Amino acid sequence: MPPFITMQKRRQALKTFVGGMLSGVLIRDAHAAPNVLPAPTTGTPTRSSVPPLTQPVQPGDEVRVYRSGVEHATTVGRLVDKAAGDRLETLEALMGFKGNAEIVTVTDPLRGGDFVIDSATSGPVDGVLTLRDGQGRRRRRVFSGPLLAKWWGVSGDGRACGDALAHAYEAVMRTGGALCLPPGEVNCGTTRYALKADAQTKPFVITSEGYTLLSYDNVDPPSRPSGRDWVTEPVLFSYTGQSVAQPAPPCIFDGQKVGMSYQRQRNKGGTDLATLGQTHPTPHSVGTQAIRFEHVVRPEVRCMRIADVYGNGILAKGCLDPIFADNQLINVSGNNVVSRTGSMSRDSDGGGIFVSGGYGGTIENNIVWNERRYLVDFKSPDNGQAMKDTLCGYIGVWAEFAMNIDEIKPVAPFDGLIEASSKVNSEKRRDNRNRKTVIRGNTVYGYVIGIKTEADVVATISDNCVLNCYLPIFASGTTGVIEHNYVDMLQCGSIRCPQNGLETVRAHIPGHTFGQDGPSSTGLTIRDNTIHTANAYPAFGLSRDAVTIADNTVWFSGTRAGPIVATGGASRLDKSPTISGNRFFYGKDVASVTETMTTYTTALAYTSNIHISFSTARIKFNFGSFKTPSEGAHIARNSFYGDFDVTTEIGNSVVEKNTFVRSEGCPGGRCLHVSSLAKRSVVSDNAFHLQSAIAEIPLWVEGEQCRVEGNVFQLSGTAKPTVPALSKSEQAQRLQSWHANTITGNAQGLALVFGYNLQAPSFTANVSDGPAHCVVCPSGAPYGPVQYDCTNGFEGGFSASPMPEPNTSGRLAASVKPVRGMRLPPYLYPKAGGAEGEVYIDAQSGWKKYGVISA
Repeated sequence: MPPFITMQKRRQALKTFVGGMLSGVLIRDAHAAPNVLPAPTTGTPTRSSVPPLTQPVQPGDEVRVYRSGVEHATTVGRLVDKAAGDRLETLEALMGFKGNAEIVTVTDPLRGGDFVIDSATSGPVDGVLTLRDGQGRRRRRVFSGPLLAKWWGVSGDGRACGDALAHAYEAVMRTGGALCLPPGEVNCGTTRYALKADAQTKPFVITSEGYTLLSYDNVDPPSRPSGRDWVTEPVLFSYTGQSVAQPAPPCIFDGQKVGMSYQRQRNKGGTDLATLGQTHPTPHSVGTQAIRFEHVVRPEVRCMRIADVYGNGILAKGCLDPIFADNQLINVSGNNVVSRTGSMSRDSDGGGIFVSGGYGGTIENNIVWNERRYLVDFKSPDNGQAMKDTLCGYIGVWAEFAMNIDEIKPVAPFDGLIEASSKVNSEKRRDNRNRKTVIRGNTVYGYVIGIKTEADVVATISDNCVLNCYLPIFASGTTGVIEHNYVDMLQCGSIRCPQNGLETVRAHIPGHTFGQDGPSSTGLTIRDNTIHTANAYPAFGLSRDAVTIADNTVWFSGTRAGPIVATGGASRLDKSPTISGNRFFYGKDVASVTETMTTYTTALAYTSNIHISFSTARIKFNFGSFKTPSEGAHIARNSFYGDFDVTTEIGNSVVEKNTFVRSEGCPGGRCLHVSSLAKRSVVSDNAFHLQSAIAEIPLWVEGEQCRVEGNVFQLSGTAKPTVPALSKSEQAQRLQSWHANTITGNAQGLALVFGYNLQAPSFTANVSDGPAHCVVCPSGAPYGPVQYDCTNGFEGGFSASPMPEPNTSGRLAASVKPVRGMRLPPYLYPKAGGAEGEVYIDAQSGWKKYGVISA
């Protein structure tokens, strides 16, 4: 450690590193004001205005040297060992050295080292790794291992040394390998780094001799031109290749030893230069970016702590397989949501980690934690939501676009996968998507959107913990897998998202698409996630085709619970969604539940889900609606423990092998409703475990041509029921059949069916163990023909209700048209000495009686 870095300062630097994660980073004031870095020059790294070290004439001559952009007068250093002639105090002394020693040692503790005469006499010198001595000989530094940034004058004592660090960055781009920063606080001052790779650039790593905090002095945003909503600020560190066809070699930040802070940034999102500290929905500037890679092969940032940046954290645009892992991004955020004209912006800036327009990428095990809030009184122009003290942070982690976003053919071997033009991709049937993106094991807190994918990204989003976000995990028109995540909206669950376009699709894990249907938006698997919710927002959302929601666990708590899933609107029909194997729990404190409605779906599969309610609230499901053209729902093998009311309004539904269980403390109401829209549906092999005190008929079947078969009604308890039957049909629907249904524990004598004006029903092989009738008809007899035969087992017979004989030609259902040879079932109420029934001969002969019953 250089002697001028005291132990107290070292402890201060370490304290800066390990300081509280949410309390920010405490940084000393700068000791010197460095120069402002000039604009980048095309094809070369951005560098400071520092000239190279001046070559002296001979020892003792006064020369002019430059440090941190300030010219100083000095003299060439004296010889330390005059006899040997090979030890000097400074690099300047070596530049004036005219001795013949093959090796010269410079003893300067910051910039010193061993220098030998270089056999390559020609070539450039940089004054640090190579230089010319007093005889004009080229000497090179002898070292093994990494470059040490201190050789260029970079110090870890908090004094601004941004220009020196610019030279060190430039050197490691030429040599490759590692650049070691000195331990402590390296203050970059007002210097900003825009490194541009060329053909000579080699892969390099930025690390430290101990632990280094890269701090930055404030640079105010520029003035805002008239007509502009906001301005941008220079990136703190950027590294750029030529294009996706000519990418830069890797750059790696070893964050176990390097952190970054912009706590001195005056811009906190204020709406003008005079109020930069007052975070506003209409900021003067969208802020800066901490680290930006563009057109780079496999850039990496690992184990790095980046804190207190208004703007964005780590960005990779047009990169191949970037890796951002084990980092901490604390209060790295912004959100420019309202334009100067007062309209709400659809898209914004300000988040943690962002990859765009590349191929692949791994974002894993990062902590992206934001507690920035709006500080001004302001109401959303979209929905009137008060924004003061609400979240100011757009997205924690997100990925979007494929490599050909700039219409440039990528570097090999990716040029064989994807064309520059989307049109050519379609013609050649090439894959036009960004695949192999992995977002895994991250903790995200306090953003509008926690994790987002969009625009042709195929991603695996797994094992993340997403907290306190309006939309925790949002696959916007993209495919892939969302699995093993934990999600809780926390305080956000009680606040409307000020951006109403996002508010309308809110769910804990929505699979929405704003674009057109196509390969890039078809299919999404959401599986084995855990969601805790204490608000009225849906657990899941789907507005696309072929979404699978499987094996998830959702715990509903709070006084009002939301629906399980929300589907798209009338503008689209979601085809073939699957919701299967999920576990849904409702806490005792839940007083009301928003109805789950899969409004615009077709070929829906809702299977093998478990629903357990510890609440007495009625929980409703509606598959389909009165406006939907839905067909073919499969509702099967689900378990409902509690007061659940399931309705299907989807034609050709198959509702089978479900279990409904009611407790003595919550006998509940209706269990299953097949509406009049659900024509030709099948209700089969369901089990209804009911209390005799049930307050509402548990099964309603109102669709015509429905089949009710193989269901079991098991009654418990001794309380007197308030209902006459266990199922009912009251919409005068026709051709319903009831087959092989069983009632047990029927001491109260409940009928199987409560029917209003039944139209040509059929009853076969139904049984009950109590003193029950099969049918209760409260208002008029059913219309024939009625099929009821000896395979039924009801002690009271078909019905106790007085009614005219339904199996006569004069009481046929309107939908039954006589045809030759039509034989009506035997009379339900035959008479001794009378006929058994009636048969249709033809139009001339009409109906005739058949069979004779003995007197």
